[in-house]
Amino acid sequence: MSAENPPIIKVLIVDSSEDYVHEARRFLEKHSPEKFKTVWYKVGEEAIDFLKENTDDVDIILIDYFLPIADGLEITRMIRDISTKIPVVFLTSSKELKVAVEAMKVGADDYLVKEDTGMDILSRTIVNTLQRAQLRVQMEKINKRQLMAEKQTDAIKALIVTICHEFNNPLAAIKISIDVLQRHTLSDQEKEQIKKLEQHVETIEKKINELRDINFEKLDYSTL
Repeated sequence: MSAENPPIIKVLIVDSSEDYVHEARRFLEKHSPEKFKTVWYKVGEEAIDFLKENTDDVDIILIDYFLPIADGLEITRMIRDISTKIPVVFLTSSKELKVAVEAMKVGADDYLVKEDTGMDILSRTIVNTLQRAQLRVQMEKINKRQLMAEKQTDAIKALIVTICHEFNNPLAAIKISIDVLQRHTLSDQEKEQIKKLEQHVETIEKKINELRDINFEKLDYSTL
């Protein structure tokens, strides 16, 4: 994030506690250096409807356990059905730590205990959770590129084996033919042609050996 012109962090808040949400929104929208924009829904199902139409406009979700209809755990499950990439911070009370553990199991990235959490910790948690999510996405991309590179390498290895096999047999036949010809009485011109043919065969064999000796273990897939 650039300190001079930081991107706006778009936060979806799902919480039925008006007092808590008003305090959080006031703090976040006046926060510095990060810039926050918040959208708030009291009812989880309404937040889900919003998310379905605005997935690209949500960077992170704060969700409370106590909600009017479906609880925060169920809403978190529904969020994960829509998107596996948007990070979720679960909000609990000090008596609901077991619920927080369940929230992590259904897809929450972090949790905060409201009673023990000041607004400065809330903002820091949002930023840290987003950074972890971004790092996870980057690692997934690197792993995907590495997997593709490894598959391509396996295909190249198989091709090299085929090429070496296909060339070795006719080369062996040519070398036998050269040996038979050299046992005959030949003119100087014929000897010269056979010598050139031997040189060509040696060059092809050298290239085949170079192909066979390629060390794929030294490839750095992360740079591909």
